[in-house]
Amino acid sequence: MRTSFFHDSLSKYNAAFTTRFNTEVVTRVSDHKTEYHHVRDAAGVTDASHMQRFRFPDDKGLDFLDSLCAGNVAKVRFGRMLHTFIADSGGNIIADCYVANNDEEFILLAESILDDDVFTAMLNERGAADAGMTDCSATHGLLSIDGYKAWAVVKELFGTDVLGLPYLSVERYDFQGESVSLFRAGKTSEFGYYLMVPEAAAAMLFEACLSIAVKNGGGLCGVDIHNDLRLEGRFFTCSPKARRCATRLRSASSG
Repeated sequence: MRTSFFHDSLSKYNAAFTTRFNTEVVTRVSDHKTEYHHVRDAAGVTDASHMQRFRFPDDKGLDFLDSLCAGNVAKVRFGRMLHTFIADSGGNIIADCYVANNDEEFILLAESILDDDVFTAMLNERGAADAGMTDCSATHGLLSIDGYKAWAVVKELFGTDVLGLPYLSVERYDFQGESVSLFRAGKTSEFGYYLMVPEAAAAMLFEACLSIAVKNGGGLCGVDIHNDLRLEGRFFTCSPKARRCATRLRSASSG
């Protein structure tokens, strides 16, 4: 099982952990109401390291990702992202993902309903190794900053330049001498950002994000509140709870 990248940092705040598709995830840090208002009224900081993270060189990765994903990766311009999905051979969705064109490389952020190692093996079976894939899931952490004031967190970290980033864009910034990839995304119907950070600066970035979020009235969140917020915003979610609800709704409507 792949453990949470920020497990030690989150344990200090009494975070609750569980397993989803053979990865450790933070379900909650406080109660539902508190975390809900962190996002709706301020800024919520969430460990998103359960998402798989891969890099591809642009010369080899473009054709591979274009054939792998449902969306048109070939039309993703430099500095932009595509929100799309990956299907199995039968056309069933197995991963909700983003593909980012990030300066001579492509980055794939994926939430899969397959076990972690099974999903990676599937990518390799389809030609990921030949396309130069690098698995960053064990070398880079991924934080999600979401909420009405999420922009204030990244602005204080990286400067006013971030305020000009359009939705579905990617940019690189320096933090403590390390290169951080900032993805303007999110699925809560509020401002949202993913921060992919090398291990060397991960703990420092976590504490910096949390400190700024608290200063703006926010705090830590778990993935459970994101599942609820995604359903409110009509975003696709890979959570087992949401898929069970969808199955019951389909059964009721067909009956």
